[in-house]
Amino acid sequence: MFERFDKNRLQPIAITQFDPPKIIDGYFSNGRIDKNTVPEGWVVYDLLEGENGEFIKLMKYVPINHGGSVALPEKLDIPACGYFEFLDIDATNRATATADYTF
Repeated sequence: MFERFDKNRLQPIAITQFDPPKIIDGYFSNGRIDKNTVPEGWVVYDLLEGENGEFIKLMKYVPINHGGSVALPEKLDIPACGYFEFLDIDATNRATATADYTF
């Protein structure tokens, strides 16, 4: 089931990208955000959930083990592997993502 994009119903989140370095403020949903309802220029990415319920990757689309979606006001430079791995998501919903493969 898809959820309509609504800033008043979604949870704010900040993604820190290291390569190139920048912080992008967006919105998070536990479900799938309907890509047809986001404002023009915004992009929706899916979060892959790990075995313990933690978010481990940000991808264009997650068919199984979908942990949530993130709507961002700009397109990320997704590496050739097709995803960013998360280093951390803290209590203030600041996510740290990297294209490196180390934790």
